[in-house]
Amino acid sequence: MPDADNPNSVGEKIIYWISNILRYIMVFTELIIIIAFLSRFKLDQRNTDLSDRLRNQKYILETTANFEKEYRSLQQKLELIKTLYKEQPNYYDKIISIVNNTPSDIIYNTLNVTNKDSKITVNLSVFAYQEEAIIDFINQLSLNQKIKAININNIEKKTRENKYNVTLSLNL
Repeated sequence: MPDADNPNSVGEKIIYWISNILRYIMVFTELIIIIAFLSRFKLDQRNTDLSDRLRNQKYILETTANFEKEYRSLQQKLELIKTLYKEQPNYYDKIISIVNNTPSDIIYNTLNVTNKDSKITVNLSVFAYQEEAIIDFINQLSLNQKIKAININNIEKKTRENKYNVTLSLNL
């Protein structure tokens, strides 16, 4: 033990020095603990902000996922339509050639175009008030080079209405 009578003794100086060093170590340790405690508030706030941001982005992704699925489905449908449209035969030219061979006295009831096994068939139902118009129409169709075969399905004369109904099938 240090000598109480001599404050400048070596033992007294060592104890004084150790107690001062320990005091500084305690203050420094407490300062680190206070800084860690205070930084916890900042880190908690940052963690909360990042969690909220993550939750918001996750919600946005979930809500747009259905839209993206619908959008991709629509794109696929449009691609399919585009492909089918490119592969579709040119009906316009064929129908125009039939219409151009039609006398002015012929009136169309129906005109149906079907495509089975790459064979285009046009089913017509027409009528006229004069027999010569029907004959002229069939002759014009037989001269048309785009028509491969003409089948007359039905010819009917309605005496009360004084008109002729004709149904035809044309193979193009």
